[in-house]
Amino acid sequence: MFSLNEFIMSFPQPSLLSQLCPETPKEVTVSRLKPHLFVEAPQASYAVNFYKAAFGAEEVKRVSQWKVLWGQEPMLTISAHLKLGSTTFVVTDITRYDFQYVLLKSKMRSTFCLETEEIDAAVEKAVMAGAITLGEIAKAGGGRASKVMDPYGYIWMISCSAAAMKRIVNYS
Repeated sequence: MFSLNEFIMSFPQPSLLSQLCPETPKEVTVSRLKPHLFVEAPQASYAVNFYKAAFGAEEVKRVSQWKVLWGQEPMLTISAHLKLGSTTFVVTDITRYDFQYVLLKSKMRSTFCLETEEIDAAVEKAVMAGAITLGEIAKAGGGRASKVMDPYGYIWMISCSAAAMKRIVNYS
C-alpha cells in the first residue's frame, strides 16, 4: 500500500515525459475554471444557504436525488451551482461511498473543473504532462467529462458542456 506522497512521486516527471512523448500536444483553449467544493453528506444544502447568506451567492441551478444513506433516504445535493461575482462554483454532497470521500477526509475538499470544447486533447495533454486519468471520458449532464489527478494530488475534472456539445455537433 502506497502513501499518497509515494503515489504522487511515482508519476513520471515532466523532463522524462518529454523524452517519452516528443511530439507537441494539440493546443487547448480553456473557457472556464469552476471550483467544486465537497461537503460531507447531507450538509451541501446548509453550505449553499451559508454561501448565500455570508457572501451573497446566487443559486443558479441545483440537481438533487434521494440516496439510501445510513438506513435512511435523505435528499442529497448532487450539484448546486452558485454564482459569486463573475465566478461560478459547485457544492456537492459526498458520502463515504464516493471516491472523493478520501479527499474530504484528507481536508482536500475541492476539485478544479476546466471547461473546454477540446476535451480529448485536454485530457491527453494533461496525461502527457504527468497527470493520471481517473476514468474514461464519459457522458455527463448532456456533455462529456473526465477526471485526472495532477502530480501534486489535485483532481481536475475536464468537461465539455451540453451547450458546447450542441455547437460542436451542429458545426460538424
